[in-house]
Amino acid sequence: LLALTFSWGVEFSQLYHASWLDAVRTTLPGRLVLGTTFNWPDLPAYAVGVMLGALAEWRWRTAA
Repeated sequence: LLALTFSWGVEFSQLYHASWLDAVRTTLPGRLVLGTTFNWPDLPAYAVGVMLGALAEWRWRTAA
């Protein structure tokens, strides 16, 4: 849940365009961490990725 909240938070933050934040996004670390453009299809993709990761972790923990 924390991973999904974080990834969706980063995605929704791309809708906010303050000048200082856009300046951070022009740097390579800023682009990698904050992204540049909001894209609706990313939201379900993050959800699927988090669910697959949680399922993999659950299977790994219960197999031991």
